[in-house]
Amino acid sequence: MTEIRFIEPGELSDYHDAIGHGFGHDPTDDEDQRAAFEAVNPVETSIAAFDRGHVVATFGSYDLDLTMPGGTTVPMAGTTHVTVHPTHRRRGILTEMMRLHLDQAREREQPVAGLWASEERIYGRFGYGPAAYGQELSLPAYTVTGAAPDPAITVHPLTRAEATKVLPPLYESRRPDVAGSLVRTDTWWEHRILLDPTSWRRGASAERQVMAERDGQPVGYLRFRLRPLDSWGEGETRVVELLAIDDDVRRALWHFATNVDLYRNVRWWNAPLDEPTLLEADRFRRVECRVMDSLWLRPLDIAPLLEARTYDRDGTVVLDVADRLGMAGGRFRLEVVGGSASVETTTDEPDVEISVGELGRLLLGGTSAVTLARAGLLAGSAAAVATLGDLVATRTPPHAPEVF
Repeated sequence: MTEIRFIEPGELSDYHDAIGHGFGHDPTDDEDQRAAFEAVNPVETSIAAFDRGHVVATFGSYDLDLTMPGGTTVPMAGTTHVTVHPTHRRRGILTEMMRLHLDQAREREQPVAGLWASEERIYGRFGYGPAAYGQELSLPAYTVTGAAPDPAITVHPLTRAEATKVLPPLYESRRPDVAGSLVRTDTWWEHRILLDPTSWRRGASAERQVMAERDGQPVGYLRFRLRPLDSWGEGETRVVELLAIDDDVRRALWHFATNVDLYRNVRWWNAPLDEPTLLEADRFRRVECRVMDSLWLRPLDIAPLLEARTYDRDGTVVLDVADRLGMAGGRFRLEVVGGSASVETTTDEPDVEISVGELGRLLLGGTSAVTLARAGLLAGSAAAVATLGDLVATRTPPHAPEVF
């Protein structure tokens, strides 16, 4: 009989190996990698299914802080490590682990859960909705010319020790401006962001970092890898993360990325939707763009979530939120005055009927309420839907710069 429960400290190693098995990776004996896994994966939020003494399914949760529109943060249960071995599928194991996970998140007063979906058909039924999108950009830099860099900005390579000091404060200076980004603790930087095991490289080099500098001050950074291709001189520069405090800095870092000798193809797997490179390229038809979902959100406590963010417009709308799991549904009056929201339960007639997953899509301003209505994913009068859409819209799209 399969037993589903939170794991004990002595079971973390087997849990780690079972995650690898679920995602098709071989177990590693790398002590540093295992130590890093233990440093960022709390045992108390790790769930496993056991059969005959073996871990046959896994489900984890990181304690994260999510940036909302306006720069405030809310605690988020970072849903992760979800696997069920092929021998144990279609038995309700995932549903039971999900229930344990979401119940625990509510007990820990985390008003939202978030994840990156390995398969887009799985998580909607549990109340998650895609709240942020990114785009994969690919361009042959040997035929495409971008914007010229500002000569006042210089780019310098960083050692690992230098990157540890330079990157975190730069990231934190920009994080409040990017809804969907996560607060990165020192432990997260060491054991997640700057960890670089061979198994993560997928045929590319170790990660490199460079810093942009203006007037002697760090103003941006680029994290990247180099991947040789079959033809000599046509290798690929893979952008891991590009952060710039303004567009002059961004252009300087792009100029660097597109001018690495022997690596003149550039690919950025998770660029922001509003990345202007396509507009700046002289041969923009050669720039390939593919939009993809990134961060999915599952509301667990609606009032503090809607009150945590800021709004560019004032207005009032009554939401009737349906939740199949019975965790966060109800009728709520959202009133925005001076950019700040107050939310209370109400018995008033609803203006908009919406599921908890579709509300997750709207939390960061990454999806249009009008578009959801056109797709039949929420219901209300045209005026009410437009009001809701105007309230939750943001000037810049959210961006989730890292997978967890």
